[in-house]
Amino acid sequence: MIGRKSSASALLFLVVFAIFPGIVGGADSAAAPGPSTRPIPKGLAGVGLTADQVNLAIDKGAAFLWQYLKTKDLAGSYKLGSDREHVLCALALVHAGAAKKYPDFDAALREYLGSVDAESLGGYQSGILNMLIDSYGDPSYLPKLRQSARYLLESQGSSGTFTYTVNVDPKAYSDEMTEGPLRVSGRPPPESSGLAPRPWTRQTDWSAGADGDDSVTQFAMLGLESACRVGIKFPPDTWSRPLDELHARLDDDGGWAYHGRAASYGSMTCAGIGIRAIALHELGKDPNADPDIQSGLNWLDKNFTVSDNPGKSDWAMYYLYSLERTGRLLDTEFIGDHEWYPLGARYLVDSQKPDGSWIGKSDEQDPRLATSFALLFLTRATANLAYVPHPDLKGALKTAVVPPPGLRLYFILDCSGSMLDMMQGRQKFQIVRGAVAKVISILPDNCQVALRAYGHRKSALDPDCDLDTELLIPMGPFDRKLFMQKLSRLHARGKTPLTLSLEFAKQEIPDDGKPTSVVLLTDGGEDTFPPRDPVPAARDLVAVKGVTLDIVGFDIGNHVDWYNQLKRMTAASHGRYWSATHGDDLIQNLQSAILKTPKAFAVLDKDGKQVAAGKFGATVALPEGQYTFQTDYLGRKYEKPFWITGGENTGIEFDAAAIEHAQQAPKP
Repeated sequence: MIGRKSSASALLFLVVFAIFPGIVGGADSAAAPGPSTRPIPKGLAGVGLTADQVNLAIDKGAAFLWQYLKTKDLAGSYKLGSDREHVLCALALVHAGAAKKYPDFDAALREYLGSVDAESLGGYQSGILNMLIDSYGDPSYLPKLRQSARYLLESQGSSGTFTYTVNVDPKAYSDEMTEGPLRVSGRPPPESSGLAPRPWTRQTDWSAGADGDDSVTQFAMLGLESACRVGIKFPPDTWSRPLDELHARLDDDGGWAYHGRAASYGSMTCAGIGIRAIALHELGKDPNADPDIQSGLNWLDKNFTVSDNPGKSDWAMYYLYSLERTGRLLDTEFIGDHEWYPLGARYLVDSQKPDGSWIGKSDEQDPRLATSFALLFLTRATANLAYVPHPDLKGALKTAVVPPPGLRLYFILDCSGSMLDMMQGRQKFQIVRGAVAKVISILPDNCQVALRAYGHRKSALDPDCDLDTELLIPMGPFDRKLFMQKLSRLHARGKTPLTLSLEFAKQEIPDDGKPTSVVLLTDGGEDTFPPRDPVPAARDLVAVKGVTLDIVGFDIGNHVDWYNQLKRMTAASHGRYWSATHGDDLIQNLQSAILKTPKAFAVLDKDGKQVAAGKFGATVALPEGQYTFQTDYLGRKYEKPFWITGGENTGIEFDAAAIEHAQQAPKP
């Protein structure tokens, strides 16, 4: 499953729990550690709360947190992710449903996930980033999760724990490129299917990692567990080493401290339980049967509270979130005889400030931290380790494309007079401008973009109209707002000086060997006087090392001469020609040309019968079972078998960079 249980599912649980307190949690409690006689769960009603009151507290908290971030943190040029705590805030907001309620938060989150450098976050932020991508559920960002998971694997210390920052060899990140351009993510299929994922291997020596405290280690382990839920499989010592180390760190009083054997306190005892629970689960063992976890639970039982961090004078809200993780990971509603969720919810509803925030003690005076921890508790954000199959439900296949890393784009846009022709009640140029805006909106932030237009300043009757080509944005860091402003001010007027535009492009693209994609969008061929031949210019352009040329021909129709000229240009430049006859085609082909993606896909069942088809970015509902995914790219067919799990998401991404990686790899 790409995303864990949604916050909506968690709140549905609250409703059922409140109405039927004797039913929900009964089966879990029987298997949970503690006394053999468990009190009957009373749920929210037992502490005088309703699900509506909890939902209201969540809504108020999310509204405060996003408004606080917008006004305090994101003013001016600052963006989501400019502060290390933003990833925690984003995780809390996603679980509180803010991505659906607040379009500006969703836009900021997508911008952050698209641009975040997942290889340099460190153990704490990498773990939370994985949980965030897992929770958000969009497979477009799974490459970031994989990068982050690779960082965690390579940065793990020899004792199995994690610290804040470790320098990882960049070569370690290239291992997954050998999987090919189609990558499947989701809950690992049954062993009988033969589709089990290939286990990762550590690429660097254990001495390259570094050990650390129990706090960072728990977040790193949670991040690794999120990676497991999207189909990544880690080597056994990823789990056995922290298991052994946490046993050694268990204090004589039965709990855990921040580092080593010291005075135990609540949040770190929860951390120790969580680390061991995840490790045991991934090694195929029952966490609830572990003596060390039992010891930690007994410590929490003896020192139970929801208003303070027991054994510690600060980080009370952090402790509450830690308590939530303990209950959720072990799938129990009780710590000893204490029904942890209703008690914690009662405390949080009562202590919420009128503006919707929470403020903790001492080190939690920052309302972003306290409010995030409170929301993560109230939304029961942590996924259970136990998996409950739902073979009677359909699963969702989500498709996505991976933008090329470090994309450098030189875009040439036709604004000639023929774009004034009408198509389906609209000027062609209006359709073109909308299609360009749509594709530009999904470009990653970390690319470089140049924009040249022709035919936009002079009509075909004006002097020098054959020279009307202009560099509107020189090659440089992508400024989406500037690009959109320039695009909105363009109008179709004059001629089509293809040759001159390509000659200028050759001069303006840095001759540094870095891959640069030149994309020409036109509805016709060269029409200057005297006539010039753009074919040699196309050939000379790609003589610049690293430059490729894609031509998108829009509504070329019966103009055979123009079509043949554009095809000769792509042949001379070893480029690609994409033919678009209407607006939807144009968007798809522009996306394919710029982001290097195939046009469409098909899904076959186990008997080879096509059961679904669509364009990348679409979601398809399928019954549980085995399928084959097929797509064509540059005249070659690619296919991948995959498994759909009932009631869950499976993601398939297409990454053209993997093809180039395979082509550039040395022959064995």
